[in-house]
Amino acid sequence: MSRPTGTNDLNSYELFVQRKKYKDTSYPSQNSTGAPTPFDLWYDKPLYGRINKKGQAIIAKEEKLKRIESAQDNLFVLDFVADAFENFRNEFLFLNKEESAGTIFGELIPVKGWESSVDNRDLYIGQIYDLYGNNYITINNRKSSILSFDDFLNKFYDFFSEYGNQFPLTLSNYHVSSFVSPLASGIMIELSELDHGSDAEKYDDLLQNANFVCYAQTAEKHGFKIDKNAPWRLIADLGSPYWEINFNLILDKILNEYYNLAYEKDIQLMKDMFGRFYYTFSAANPSFTKYMYSDCKEKTVGKLVKRSFVSKQQIESNYTPKYWLNYYINVMAIESGTKLSNNTKKTISARANLIFDKNGMNEALNYVSTFFKKSS
Repeated sequence: MSRPTGTNDLNSYELFVQRKKYKDTSYPSQNSTGAPTPFDLWYDKPLYGRINKKGQAIIAKEEKLKRIESAQDNLFVLDFVADAFENFRNEFLFLNKEESAGTIFGELIPVKGWESSVDNRDLYIGQIYDLYGNNYITINNRKSSILSFDDFLNKFYDFFSEYGNQFPLTLSNYHVSSFVSPLASGIMIELSELDHGSDAEKYDDLLQNANFVCYAQTAEKHGFKIDKNAPWRLIADLGSPYWEINFNLILDKILNEYYNLAYEKDIQLMKDMFGRFYYTFSAANPSFTKYMYSDCKEKTVGKLVKRSFVSKQQIESNYTPKYWLNYYINVMAIESGTKLSNNTKKTISARANLIFDKNGMNEALNYVSTFFKKSS
């Protein structure tokens, strides 16, 4: 194995060389050391635990989370992962260990677990509003054309058409974006807060430690893989026979019972978001002065124009599910970077609306989600 020195501070060429060194030569070889093959979340499985077999975003069910008993803080993962981790930890700590003092191998104390994409998205959405409400609509006095919730939605669509491929709006696309940690899967536990960008720390503190191979082997025995690029991170290998033998769980059962499809929340979250956005905007800008030339007075005069108020109840009653479904289709097209003709959009909308009439909103959203996954 060769000691890598990659950090995020290097120039592009040096970073490429050092990252390649780490990728190709730094991790212990299974043939020479017996270390099990790790999972590579950078180059091979970046969305592991966050998508189903169809490539659709999935969200861990909060009612299926369990506190990690050995963690000093309130850290949670899916219940079977929490139980398996304690089994792994207990076995590893009973083994004879060398060079473990002052390392993660001494106690195996979790420091990070599941992170909520829904909660984190709320903070992220605030940044999108700041870009839109405090920047975009102030240019060329765009906000003077916003008098109602309708105007607000239309102007936001103009904004999103320009920036949507950079800043996903829907939970479905946010959850699988680079803005979200792999920890959102609910099946990963981190045992250190080392710098993810420092290859030397990974190499010196973990990969070269005398306990590492035993750590990786014992983890695999209990259904876990090591994250190659963050060796302090344990990832539940959902394809491992361990889960069926010890928990009566196979992959399909895990996906069906422990996760919700993200698209099922997309439209409600979008409605709530726009309601909050417009309330924030109209509260900060309840009125403005519109200037126009008066023939009678032969001069420019100002008129105070008040923006309309909209309640949550009015949004629910005035904007039908089909309105939001069609708006959603346009948003998904922008997020996926899919160039669609107007005729194609009409065809997708017609099909989605037909499915909605026959089978309800979730089936319509499944159709839309599947279409854009195939197109992207």
